[in-house]
Amino acid sequence: NAILKKMQEAVMQKGEHEMVLQELEAALPANKVNEWTREVEAWESDRNETNTYERKHEGVMTQAKIRLELAKDEAKELQDGNDVSLHSEVSPSILISTGLDLEDQQHRITSDLASLGTNPTDQQQGKIQQRINSLQHKLEQWSTIQTLYMPQVARQCASDVGMVAPSEEPQPHHFRLWLQSNLPCLGDHRLMEYEWKLRYAQALDLLEEMRQNLRLCSYLLHFKQSNIQGQGSNTHVCNTLKAVEAKIKASAEKYRAAHAAIMTLSQLLGKEDWERVVCVLRDEDIHALSTGAEGQSEGRHTLSWIWQALGVSDSDNEDLQDSLRIEWCKSRAQGSRWSEEVLLLLEEMRRIIAFFDWKASWWRKQSGRRQFQGGDLCEAFSAYAALQTGLYLSLKASCKDLWLELPQLVLEAQLLSAPDPMLILDVVQPVYQTSGIGYHTG
Repeated sequence: NAILKKMQEAVMQKGEHEMVLQELEAALPANKVNEWTREVEAWESDRNETNTYERKHEGVMTQAKIRLELAKDEAKELQDGNDVSLHSEVSPSILISTGLDLEDQQHRITSDLASLGTNPTDQQQGKIQQRINSLQHKLEQWSTIQTLYMPQVARQCASDVGMVAPSEEPQPHHFRLWLQSNLPCLGDHRLMEYEWKLRYAQALDLLEEMRQNLRLCSYLLHFKQSNIQGQGSNTHVCNTLKAVEAKIKASAEKYRAAHAAIMTLSQLLGKEDWERVVCVLRDEDIHALSTGAEGQSEGRHTLSWIWQALGVSDSDNEDLQDSLRIEWCKSRAQGSRWSEEVLLLLEEMRRIIAFFDWKASWWRKQSGRRQFQGGDLCEAFSAYAALQTGLYLSLKASCKDLWLELPQLVLEAQLLSAPDPMLILDVVQPVYQTSGIGYHTG
């Protein structure tokens, strides 16, 4: 059953991600797709080549850079004998950065729940619930360590529990993390400084995400107007546009949360001049570089502050190409990952059947390997060997019955996206011929 469920999910995910990639490639010039394919394949073969998943034109500050900087500072303190860590594996900077990661997961789950609609499928609900369960485990582990560094959080959590009705089941994606920016009382200065640095970099990262996706939207709209004809192609581009717009909305919501935290921490730490870069984000600020806010005429078109913030490259075209390439690489990698999962599961199924077959044959040979003086003992040993032989043959038959429909499911999914269907038959057919599971080609 576990293999069956894994294969069903893998086939479904493979189809979904390949459709997303096809829709994206429909909105891209063929020569660019060919160029990026050569580049990413070169990087996959030799990691010394340019990494196509990374931006070539980075901003001045990112969360990754700040995390590295904080880790180096803590390493120096450790060498100098000034280590203030209260946990052997989680330092103060790791505590705060992990908290921000958990907050991001909460945002993603909340957003995905809202996008499910009124009639989600059981599979959609199951996937979300698995992520919620995983988040719950991570929150429990993180909260335990948090109380070492922030003892006052225990009182806040107890107060939260007292305010919740017994009938209401707390949801992990609504759990208050009680980072330094959320505490009603003055917290640890060191932790506040860490959160300030990470929040500031987080805000700049989110601004870059918005700019990247706004460039994508502009490109897709222009490409749609200039090149797309026919309902099918138009639908593909519209679906891609909706997905990009959802990412812009999510980045804006997370940016506003980061801005609120920065404002609180700036008052506690006495930080100044940050508002020149990390400004209040209004809905009318979120528009492409070449367009004004909604309702503005061409003559009154003003440039949004998000395009003047720290980290904007001088070359908008280079940034656009970066954005398109990274988005395409991610879509390609997701589709490849699930295609590989299908093939790995096929091989795992073949090996399971082959193992049961071999084990049954092995037990069948055991009955005559030993000689006993007593006839009863010899008969008992033969009976046990026959029992084990039957057990493994039964397991083999059971698996074949459970997986009876899978060959057709896999074959259809592979054929739908294959440039050469005969290549897929060459891959799938040997697996089922050696395992004894039959299939038909329709």
